[in-house]
Amino acid sequence: MGNDSHDQRYFRLQTVRETWCRSARDIRDRSGVIVELDGRDLVDIPSFYLALGCAINGPDGYYGGNLDALSDCLCGGFGLVPPFTLRINHADAARESLGFSERKRWLESWAARATADTDMTPADLADLGLPLPEITPDNYEPYFDLIISVLTEGGVNVVLESAGT
Repeated sequence: MGNDSHDQRYFRLQTVRETWCRSARDIRDRSGVIVELDGRDLVDIPSFYLALGCAINGPDGYYGGNLDALSDCLCGGFGLVPPFTLRINHADAARESLGFSERKRWLESWAARATADTDMTPADLADLGLPLPEITPDNYEPYFDLIISVLTEGGVNVVLESAGT
């Protein structure tokens, strides 16, 4: 991922998802393993999903591209099912990068793509909850917290290690 921009990481995530989901593979779900991520590499939402997919399924591996897809992956068929442990080293860096500002950017980008889609009718947009209400910390949690909730509710033991431990 190196010096890629947010848009390049987002495009790569979409490419990985499409390739992974279209290819036939004999996936045998494992459990009980420890998956490690370096929180310093989790600079935005696409980088989180790319790093998680790689850590679980190897280079160009997929394990979700949004919260719903992550939840689906936890149900099986994507190489790893709970119980397993996800250890995020330097979790303080990930928490900062995947905080409210990143969630706001993600939502605004998603809303812009949806409203720019000429195939979307006003009713389709309304079904998606668009236009979005004002995006503030009062009505939107940080993305990091949502990731942790989805994982723990799905049966994953999440261990957050800070830089000093």
